[in-house]
Amino acid sequence: MNKWENRFLYLTAILLGSIVIIKAASCSMTWDESWTYIHYTRRWADLLTLDYANNHLFNSLLIRLSLLFTGTNSEIVIRLPNILAAVAYLAACLSMLPFVRYRKTFFIFQVGMPFLIDYFSLARGYGLAAGLIELALVIGFFRPVKNGSFILFGLCLGAANLTSFPLAIASLIFCAIFVILHIKKVPFALINSCKNFIFWSVIIELILTAIIALLCLEHVSHSDAGVFGSYDGWYKAIPQNIILQNFGAWEAYWLTPYILIGCALFFISQIRNLSMRSLILISVGLFSIGSICILSFIFHKPIPTARVLIPWYPFWVLGFLSLLEDVPIHSKFFKPLYIQAVSCVICCCITLSFIHHLNFHKFEDYSNEDHIQSELAHAMSSPNHCLKPSIAAPPHDYYLLRWFGTFTPESFPRCRQ
Repeated sequence: MNKWENRFLYLTAILLGSIVIIKAASCSMTWDESWTYIHYTRRWADLLTLDYANNHLFNSLLIRLSLLFTGTNSEIVIRLPNILAAVAYLAACLSMLPFVRYRKTFFIFQVGMPFLIDYFSLARGYGLAAGLIELALVIGFFRPVKNGSFILFGLCLGAANLTSFPLAIASLIFCAIFVILHIKKVPFALINSCKNFIFWSVIIELILTAIIALLCLEHVSHSDAGVFGSYDGWYKAIPQNIILQNFGAWEAYWLTPYILIGCALFFISQIRNLSMRSLILISVGLFSIGSICILSFIFHKPIPTARVLIPWYPFWVLGFLSLLEDVPIHSKFFKPLYIQAVSCVICCCITLSFIHHLNFHKFEDYSNEDHIQSELAHAMSSPNHCLKPSIAAPPHDYYLLRWFGTFTPESFPRCRQ
C-alpha cells in the first residue's frame, strides 16, 4: 500500500472504532442486554442457565469477567467484550490488506455494513461471534501461514461456536473439508503448517465445541420462549433481509435479485480460476446456512434472519472478495481497470448508505427503545420486583410474551397502586 492509502484506511478504522465506543457509552441498555446481564452474568452459576437463547455462553462469560475486572456495571463495561471484538475485527481487516490486490474494496465491503457495526456496540453475542469468525478466516486464509496459525484458527472458531450456536454447522463442515484434504495430502498451507498431533487436536476441539453448541441450541429451541427467526422463506429471511437491514426497504426490494444473479454469474464465469481458498470459503458459507435452512424446515423452526445472520457476514463477504482476487490480471472480460471502476462506484454507495444510517442515540434493531429506561429490567432486578401497568404495553408486551409466555407472569406480581 502507498503511504496515503495506508493512512486513509487506518484513520477510517480508528474512526469506526471511535463510533462503536461512543455509541456503546451513550445508548441506553436494551431489553435483551438487560436480560443477559441480570440472568447470566451476575453470578458464576448463572453462566450455565440455558432457559432462553439470550445466553450466548462465551459472551456472557466475557461480560462476567468485565464486571469483575472493572468492579462496575455501566453500559460500556457490559458491552466491553463486543467493543474489543470490534477492535479485533477492524485489526483483522487491516492486517490482510498488504496481501490482496483490491485493498480499499476489501476494507469497505467488510466495514461498511451499519447493522454489523451497530452490534459491536451491544452486549449481545452476534458482534462478538462476527469478530471471532473474521479473526479465524483472516488468520487461516488471508495472511501468511505460521506455525501457530491453525491453533489460533481453531481457538477463534471454537469460541465462536459457543457464542452463536448455529456456527457449529460451519465448524463441522470445516472439519470435514480439512480431514479430507489432510488424508488425501492435498497441498493447503493452513493444514500443512502444523504437525499431525496439532492438526487432530484442533479438529477434536472444533468437534467438541460444535457438539456442545448444538446441544445448547437444541435445549433452548425446546423452551417455551420462541426462538428468534423468520417463517417468510429463505429469500426474504436471508438475502433480502441483509440488504434491508444495511441499506433500506427500497434497495432490498429492487437490488436483492440483481445482486444474487450477478454473484451467481460471476461465480460461474470464474469456476476455472477458483483458488482452494475461495472454494473452501464459499462452500462453507453456502452449505452451512443451507443446511440450517433445511433443518429449520424439517423441525418446523424459523429460518435465521436479521441479527442471527451477523456472524455469517465474514463468510460471505470474504468468500466473494476471495473470488474477486482469483480473477486473472489479464482476464478478457474482467480487466483490473473495469473491476476498480465498478468497485469504486459500489464502495461509494456503501459509504453513503453507512453515513445515512449513522447515529449515536439508538440502535436500528431496537429503534422503539430510544431514550427509554428498561423498566422491565429494573422490575426484575429490584428486591421486591413487580410490574407497573405501563409495562404491559408496547414495546414491553413483546418481551413479556417472549420471555414468560404470558403478559402477566406469576413470578412478577402487579405493583400496588
